Parts: sequence; structure tokens; C-alpha cells
Amino acid sequence: LGLSAVPVLLEEPYPCARSVALLREAVELAGAEKLLWGSDLPTTLNLHTYRQLVDTVRREAAFLCAAQLRQILHDNARTVFKGLTAA
Repeated sequence: LGLSAVPVLLEEPYPCARSVALLREAVELAGAEKLLWGSDLPTTLNLHTYRQLVDTVRREAAFLCAAQLRQILHDNARTVFKGLTAA
């Protein structure tokens, strides 16, 4: 489940409170191991800076523990891309 463009699709200014609330709901429903953050550049930069996009997850989603944060921002992408190259 991709999270990248949610703040932009909601046309929400940083710090993206609605997006963070949706992130919390996604973690509760699907689990952090099923969520994937990416930048979705360049279109997401029309409303936010890259730092703001990262910080929406890294700083604003204070409910995430370190392991969940690492899954969403790193580990899950590594798993997906590893699976794509293994075929």
C-alpha cells in the first residue's frame, strides 16, 4: 500500500494532519509491514518539499515505533525490489 502522494492528493498543507491520521488507520488495518513510502517525485513537489514529505512520516507520525518507521521508509521497499529482481 503506497503512502507517497496522500498529502498531495488531499491538497493538504504541511504538517498534513489528515494524512497522518490516514497513516495511523492504515497501520492499524494493514500493519506497517504492508505500507510503502516513496517520494512520487516530481509531482509531489508541486505542493511540498521533499523534506516535508519525509517528515510527514518521520516526525509527524509520532505514534510509529522505530521498527515501524524503518519498515515504512526502508525495509518494505527493499523487500519489494528484491522480489522484482529475483524473477
